[in-house]
Amino acid sequence: MSIGLQINIKGLLKIISLSLFLLFISCAAKISYQGEKNSDGKYHGKGVITFINGEKWEGEFKDGEPYNGQGTITYPDGEQWEGEFKDGEPYNGDGVYIWPDSSRY
Repeated sequence: MSIGLQINIKGLLKIISLSLFLLFISCAAKISYQGEKNSDGKYHGKGVITFINGEKWEGEFKDGEPYNGQGTITYPDGEQWEGEFKDGEPYNGDGVYIWPDSSRY
């Protein structure tokens, strides 16, 4: 009886592992990128990343990450940040936050 129980537990663990793997794949951040890349295939130079939720980052990239310089983030609700990115972070320097009604800060 313990052999049958061990086989059932191994089968159950395989099913759980496969289910978690499929869940991870389906929940992974899905993006599209258009722009320049370096020799390693990483985002490098000017480009645009569009996330599955509709958020869009446009600007300079270095070794696969947003980098220093001018850029724009457009959120799914239409809000935008146009301005400086520093060390890959928006809202870090001069820029303008724009709401869908065109009001600005």
